[in-house]
Amino acid sequence: MSIAGDSIHERAPETASPLDRILDRSKLSGSLLLRGLLPYYVLLLLRDGPRYGNQILGAIARETRGRWKPSPGGLYPLLRRLRAAGYIAEEAGEPRGGRLARRYRLTAAGARALEALRDQLKPMLEETIHLLQVHLEQLKRWEEARRGEGGDQGR
Repeated sequence: MSIAGDSIHERAPETASPLDRILDRSKLSGSLLLRGLLPYYVLLLLRDGPRYGNQILGAIARETRGRWKPSPGGLYPLLRRLRAAGYIAEEAGEPRGGRLARRYRLTAAGARALEALRDQLKPMLEETIHLLQVHLEQLKRWEEARRGEGGDQGR
């Protein structure tokens, strides 16, 4: 399943899963976790050198094997906010499609922000991973119990 998933509004009610009935999957693409990771990821990518916005989007999609594809509508406002905060600088790039494409590079303040974000995100990510592992183990035990009760017979 992709992170963006189907919207409950796009699926027929009879085919909607229980999760679809309580969540609007179209909103999952902008989930709090991913929105919180995007500034960090952008700064991390720019640490390796200047990039165009479409290169940032492509790198995230490649590195996550297509499981996370931030939209340009989410990335470019973030790039403006990072520039306004002094964390990145804009460089004129090559002309593309009749306009000048912009490249973005990390500033010294951005490098410090990246370190601070890493220090903030690491414990939250570790806790999230731990909770997901606990839930995965619970799901596995539940499935094993169902199989033991004959819950999967006839499928």
